[in-house]
Amino acid sequence: MIITMTNAEIRWTKYLTKGLPLFTDKIIEVFVKTQANSVCKNLKIDKLYGLDVQSPLNKVLRDHLKGGDISSRSNFFETNVAEYSKGSLKMDI
Repeated sequence: MIITMTNAEIRWTKYLTKGLPLFTDKIIEVFVKTQANSVCKNLKIDKLYGLDVQSPLNKVLRDHLKGGDISSRSNFFETNVAEYSKGSLKMDI
């Protein structure tokens, strides 16, 4: 099932990104297969694809779509606030 969905995702992504710079067929395949391997890891099953390279799209996903390195961020409700700032609202009547 994962292989079928991976192949469908590769076809769909190639269709959507046709003509866009950076989105070559090879980069798309590596990216989607890397994501499929992550799914396998989360399900605690063996990886389906042996990949030697990392896709540059992984960095884009990590830095921009997921909000950066999650391991370095702290939980908002578990941190102490070190600095407060007072907002200002200027209303001309």
